[in-house]
Amino acid sequence: KTLHTSLALDSDFETWINAENQRSIEELSLRGHPKSSAITITQEALPKLTSFRSVHLDGQFNAAFLCGRPVDSVALTLFPLSRLTELDSLTVTSAPIKRLTALCLEDECSDVLIGEIAARLPSLESLHVVLLSVTFSDVRARSFHGTILV
Repeated sequence: KTLHTSLALDSDFETWINAENQRSIEELSLRGHPKSSAITITQEALPKLTSFRSVHLDGQFNAAFLCGRPVDSVALTLFPLSRLTELDSLTVTSAPIKRLTALCLEDECSDVLIGEIAARLPSLESLHVVLLSVTFSDVRARSFHGTILV
């Protein structure tokens, strides 16, 4: 029913996930990096999938797993410059998404993120957003335990 993996997404994984004996998976969590530019998930694969989590996948890969499946809970990463594509991937499920956790890797997205999510997911009931942003300043010298670091 549940699969959490950090395997690379390659042709072997594609063959395995499309196999008939994997159709009972309801919860899928992927942490692996893709090893190809795309993955094909057949329409028959993952018919019971209701919960999907991806950490390092972009919108194209997310859509391959979400398309036509009754997923109502998603956790994903929103990458700089492609966050709207990742959000677009959420609109291809066969059931409305009710719960979303998003890790946003840029602080500029905070101004428009809620509006973009609301436009795509009108049935959303629960939203958890983590913004990871680091501001840099020009620090020429800093004291650390009495030692000057330059």
